[in-house]
Amino acid sequence: MNIGYFTSFTAFLALNDADFCNNYLRQTAKAQGILPLAGYLQFWGWFFAVATALIALCKHETNFQPAGDTICICNDCAWVAVFGVSIMWDIV
Repeated sequence: MNIGYFTSFTAFLALNDADFCNNYLRQTAKAQGILPLAGYLQFWGWFFAVATALIALCKHETNFQPAGDTICICNDCAWVAVFGVSIMWDIV
């Protein structure tokens, strides 16, 4: 998770900054950075779309049946989902 924060903030800002790119990465100066925001967002959009498709196609789920009691405190779980806030106030 820390690597994701680093690449999302620090690496993107460094590669988007023309001064950083001209001083450390390029031999000839240009007015813009190496990685514009549109290219960065497009890359990560396609990356997550491909990763999601691969997970959907390759990962097989198993049928899990909980043993014993269920988590719901009443018979009608939909009622608990709709009126859960009032139940929380009763508990507090």
